[in-house]
Amino acid sequence: RPLPLLILASALATAQITLDCERPDALPAGCQAGGALVARKGHEGAGVLFEKLAHIRVPTTSWLKANEGTIEFMVQPSWPAGDTGRHSFVHLGDGNAHITVFRHSGTHVRFVYKGDPAAWRSASVRTGPWAKDTWHRVVASWHTTAHNGLVLYLSVDGRRAFASHARPLPKVPEWTLVGSRGQAEPADAVLDNVVLSPTFALPFPKEPVARQIEAR
Repeated sequence: RPLPLLILASALATAQITLDCERPDALPAGCQAGGALVARKGHEGAGVLFEKLAHIRVPTTSWLKANEGTIEFMVQPSWPAGDTGRHSFVHLGDGNAHITVFRHSGTHVRFVYKGDPAAWRSASVRTGPWAKDTWHRVVASWHTTAHNGLVLYLSVDGRRAFASHARPLPKVPEWTLVGSRGQAEPADAVLDNVVLSPTFALPFPKEPVARQIEAR
């Protein structure tokens, strides 16, 4: 059957982009497919399996603001039990400055914001092993605060982590990669309901710990 390629819901500059897999249309102007995208059942409707370095390139200027934003998606792992490799879900930038949401060590999801090689921050959630074919919700969000600089928030299935005093990216990378890190770290997972937003969206209510971080 036709491959349900990802569809860009908004092409406006610095607008929220929602990637879904419901229509078998070609990718819209500006986006590029790298490698072979494999159709799979999604969390809601259709999904796409990203393996063997398959990915979608989204123009970063269409959605990113360095000092505020949100990356959100549903992920279903297809890697074997006991896998401890790195699996990148969303990545933009290079070795010196980048934003990356990935799984590592078989037990953690990490959100890294590296605006400067000498000063980078990460929020990490320990999830334990994920069973194959189970669905998980990941939300990574960031914004600038008065006392803590750029603050990172990460939520994985409701488990939460924070980090503060990150430095904004010095420039906007050309591409946002969904599904791998380009030539490395394939997601080896089905992704669905991917949202790239220039707006900070706290992935959980402002509880005391969040208020304390912002007040420091």
